[in-house]
Amino acid sequence: MSVRDDARRLLEAVPEDRVQLARELLQSLVDESEDTRPRRVFSSMGMGHATPDLGTRAKEIARHELGDGEARTA
Repeated sequence: MSVRDDARRLLEAVPEDRVQLARELLQSLVDESEDTRPRRVFSSMGMGHATPDLGTRAKEIARHELGDGEARTA
């Protein structure tokens, strides 16, 4: 028995007073699959493609901008 056949069998077994609820659930699944809106692409997707020693480079930039960094803290 296929999954679809089993789903039909289950639908036939639903009590009459709950058929409308089952129909609404099935309709929501169909509506989800027909949703043609483009999915959002998050701008953070490329964050993992930075140079490996990004922290070191950031420190170099900060030292350059703020001075030699002779009076270093932590």
